[in-house]
Amino acid sequence: MLSVPQRLKSEILAVNELHQQLAKQPQLHATFNKLRHWRGQRFEQLHADLQKDKRYQLAVHFIARDIFGAADIQLRDQQMATAFNTMIKVLPESLLNTVLLAMRLNHLSLSLDAELTQHYLAQEYALAEPVAINEAQYCQAMRQLDKAQQLQRIELIQQVGMNIDAVVRTPFVGIALKMCRAPARAANIWALQLYLERGFAAFEPLRGASIFLNMVRSRENTIIENIMLGADDFRY
Repeated sequence: MLSVPQRLKSEILAVNELHQQLAKQPQLHATFNKLRHWRGQRFEQLHADLQKDKRYQLAVHFIARDIFGAADIQLRDQQMATAFNTMIKVLPESLLNTVLLAMRLNHLSLSLDAELTQHYLAQEYALAEPVAINEAQYCQAMRQLDKAQQLQRIELIQQVGMNIDAVVRTPFVGIALKMCRAPARAANIWALQLYLERGFAAFEPLRGASIFLNMVRSRENTIIENIMLGADDFRY
């Protein structure tokens, strides 16, 4: 069985290979980024009620930005490859396991979104490159994806969130993360450092993430089920 560092390295290499493949196809890459940005914003809209509770605001934003993809994650993923040897030396084991799980989620999410983009572009209306994303056509593209993999992405979000929740409640992990700031700057891996700090800051106020994550999982699973049955909008 491969060790955690070996599995993490494999996921990082696979993710960066996906980024490189997308970069070779400008139209696909541009639409891929546009769709991920739209999906991140849509996530925040769908869970706007949760953001009324200050405890959940940063967690909703973190999932929208860093998982569904409103953020440009390519630089972060490149820096993970650059920082791999340093990362496995300085990060606590609990945090390293969380990074591994997050990269598994990232790999699956990027793969699904790349496939969705191909289906989206294949639709006749998309050839005109509309300014705004059409939700009904997005849903139509989603129906071409494997349902089990889409549900697995939501399950991995749950697992990553619960892992982060456990990490933030571990003594001294927050201090250790802050101590990585200077080495991160020196090694030019600041985007990665900020990603880890955003995750920590997002889940620290929850004081237990299970209620929040269960609500997100239930809603997102219902959305997937409805769309796979023919719904042309995001509703739960």
